[in-house]
Amino acid sequence: MKFSLSFVTAVVSVALCGTVLAAPALFGATDTEISPRNVAESMLENGVFARAPPRHHLIAVQEAQGRNKMRKVAKKAYNKANPDQPSRQDLKVGRKATWDANKKSPAAKAATKQAAATKRQQRKRTGAPSPGNQPKLPKNVKPTPQQKQDVRNHLEAARQKYEQTQGLPGRGQTVTVGLNSATGREARQSVFNSYVHKKSPIGRQRVPKRFGNHPYSNRHGDRRLRGQRPIPGGGRSFKEFPLIPNSATGWTGQGPVGALRSITYKKGYGAHKSRHAAFIGHDPNRRGTPGDHYLAQITSGKTDMGKFE
Repeated sequence: MKFSLSFVTAVVSVALCGTVLAAPALFGATDTEISPRNVAESMLENGVFARAPPRHHLIAVQEAQGRNKMRKVAKKAYNKANPDQPSRQDLKVGRKATWDANKKSPAAKAATKQAAATKRQQRKRTGAPSPGNQPKLPKNVKPTPQQKQDVRNHLEAARQKYEQTQGLPGRGQTVTVGLNSATGREARQSVFNSYVHKKSPIGRQRVPKRFGNHPYSNRHGDRRLRGQRPIPGGGRSFKEFPLIPNSATGWTGQGPVGALRSITYKKGYGAHKSRHAAFIGHDPNRRGTPGDHYLAQITSGKTDMGKFE
């Protein structure tokens, strides 16, 4: 029996459509079950919908949040110190009027002409092309709607992990290892950033990275620590991330990492699985090796298990 090519194509198409329509039933999911929160939970647990956005998108969000916080603090301090100053809008209007007036002045026009002549002379010396002949680079390239949604899902998954984490200090507490210390807010920030960058590690060392939690040497200078682990009580999947004091954004992949670290890890499996956080750092005065880490002391203030700020 002979079959035409069009008939075979139609049969295959029907079979494929049947498989696609049956897929939700096969996996036990319906349209009403696939909500944004469930997507984030899937990213959180098994990565079925996991789509790690580019690390530079995550870092941009991280830095923007830090800048907004610093601006609010600076604005509050300025308003408190200058209660009689004009409003921000009035200052803006005044600056624009002054700028427009100066731009049209003879001195400003002469300065603009002189700057253009200087640039032309420099291009001639270096052989660089004029602005009209230079390759056009894309400007103000904005993320696509899908990329924005990927970032939202990724941050929601990180937030859910953060809110499930035990052992977070209060924002008003202090995390101290030797001569190094950080506030509880900065410690909590480091834990959240660790979850944010877990799927897209940042920096030369690609952090968050694995933390071994190896026992101290049997020859350690402190007898009480010999054979003990920096983080007691067991656990698995230890990840370390820099804890930066006096930072509105936390570590973004550049600059020194400092002596303090936040550690995220898990205990148990299945229904008994739990997430935990601990904080460690280097202390050369503890008579160990330079690479040894020591558990931080958390002092003052009250424990706060609220949402991340």
